[in-house]
Amino acid sequence: MSSNADSNEFEIFFDNKKIDHLLYSEEVSESASIVSKIPEVRECMMKIQKLCVKGRGLIANGRDMGTEVFPEADLKLYVNANLDVRAKRRYEELKNKGEDVNLENIYKSLQKRDESDTNRSISPLRVPDNAEIIDTSDLKPDAIVDKILNLYTITKN
Repeated sequence: MSSNADSNEFEIFFDNKKIDHLLYSEEVSESASIVSKIPEVRECMMKIQKLCVKGRGLIANGRDMGTEVFPEADLKLYVNANLDVRAKRRYEELKNKGEDVNLENIYKSLQKRDESDTNRSISPLRVPDNAEIIDTSDLKPDAIVDKILNLYTITKN
């Protein structure tokens, strides 16, 4: 992992190859849910994640960012949408990347991951304390961004 100072983004490398574009694949998503149940993996990842905070902060995305990794965060968002909407969005995202996908399989995969993450013994999926809940089921991207910017502005004042 390296930091790009110009954009404040991290680049992820494996065997000297940049792999950022692979991290949001369906295979990685399913695997993350499986390995996140292993205490040693979680402990190692939390150390790395905490090292990513520099200067004025960090925007972190993940199912336990506000509950386990950054419980002291000034602004915590719990962003969700109903399962049908999430499956359709994921289907479109993967289809646009040229992947051969099936909507029903994506729906079942998301449903399975939700159930697994909610019921795992280590750091189960839950709404963080003091989190702002944003249901994006019926919102367009611009409206979601506006909501987040408004919440950020309120938090900073």
